[in-house]
Amino acid sequence: MKKLKAGGSKHKKAAPNKSPDARLLVLDFDHTVVDKNTDTFVWKLGENGKIPDSISSAHGEKLWTHLMQDVFDYLHQQGCTPKQILDCLASMKLAPGMDTLLYNVPENYDIIIISDSNAVFIQHILEMHGVFDRIAHIFTNPANFDEDGRLVVTPFTEQTACDICEKNLCKGDALKMHVDRMAGTGRKKYGRVVYVGDGLNDLCPCFKLGKNDAIFPRSGFRLEEEIKKIQRKKKEEIQAEVVAWQDASTILEYL
Repeated sequence: MKKLKAGGSKHKKAAPNKSPDARLLVLDFDHTVVDKNTDTFVWKLGENGKIPDSISSAHGEKLWTHLMQDVFDYLHQQGCTPKQILDCLASMKLAPGMDTLLYNVPENYDIIIISDSNAVFIQHILEMHGVFDRIAHIFTNPANFDEDGRLVVTPFTEQTACDICEKNLCKGDALKMHVDRMAGTGRKKYGRVVYVGDGLNDLCPCFKLGKNDAIFPRSGFRLEEEIKKIQRKKKEEIQAEVVAWQDASTILEYL
């Protein structure tokens, strides 16, 4: 497996392009690219197909990344190998229509992923589906297998400014970081940003989008619910066009 660069992000050099046709597709990963949650999906590798309550019940008391490290430590103690973890991930299905979307995104779109999963999980799944090299940048929690075969994950950052996102990753900050960096280096100024997600923490980057941008919340999930609450109050915090999706292939017609 090719390794992501330090910091849990993968970045490939892009050719200079100041054209207003340069656009950006931003994807969450869990329940967006893949149909389930990558972290909890591997819990079935524990004894009797589950993680002990003493670990799983700590959700809410611990930073999620720290809880997952407890999970990976437990799996390692139970003799779970890197191959077993990767094979488990390989069995995950993509969200409906996501393969069609990823294989057919127009060339003038950069694709980035912003996710609270981890670098090992995301990279392996993308490689299994042959789309890893199409992704320009991945913002997630750094991870690697150590020399003993134990999966080690560390927080992408530790922030307290945003109370919508987890402390280890503000998705709005990650989006702004990428857009500003691309514009600052003179390589690309995106004429349109399209955001696809499902959860509450996907709401934060939505506030940073403008009228020329678009948000695609997954139908029936938390992000769609939160956006509807804002729209019912007739507030203008959400300026971008909003289109809910059940099959990701339908997003193509808006790109």
